[in-house]
Amino acid sequence: MKKKKVYSSELKLQLVKEYLNSEKPLKDFSDEYSIPINTLSQWVQKYKKSNYDDSVFNTKKEELSL
Repeated sequence: MKKKKVYSSELKLQLVKEYLNSEKPLKDFSDEYSIPINTLSQWVQKYKKSNYDDSVFNTKKEELSL
């Protein structure tokens, strides 16, 4: 079974913001960063649903280590 890749909250936020501020299609970001397009799409949707809250990708584990 393939191990699930884990991305940092900082990377998620960086890529989502970069995508939203660009004219590039999501597919280009997917190819450029080698991240599945469905994953990127979920991150963008999550960020928009959070009303653009930069802490939306922070996990409980990351919050405890801060």
